[in-house]
Amino acid sequence: MYHPLYYKAVHLMGQPVYVQHFNGRVYHGTLMAVHPDGLYLMPTPSGNVLMSNSSQESTSELQQEDLELIYSPASYFAFGALAGLGIAALATPFWW
Repeated sequence: MYHPLYYKAVHLMGQPVYVQHFNGRVYHGTLMAVHPDGLYLMPTPSGNVLMSNSSQESTSELQQEDLELIYSPASYFAFGALAGLGIAALATPFWW
């Protein structure tokens, strides 16, 4: 048996909604999928978020900025350590 609001939720898929949980917490997001056992929301970030930028003034400012490459040797070490541990775990006989 479906929840009484199941069919209403199906019609609202893809739209921004507010959903109230039975404990009182309110969630805001885009309704992505509705199933008999629950629904899936894509959360909406809180605060003002710039979704698109169509002004020429700020676009020219972005193009004039210099980009800098950031080198992180620590990530190479971490990857090497994890790869080595994975190979070592596969090379040893099973302990169980």
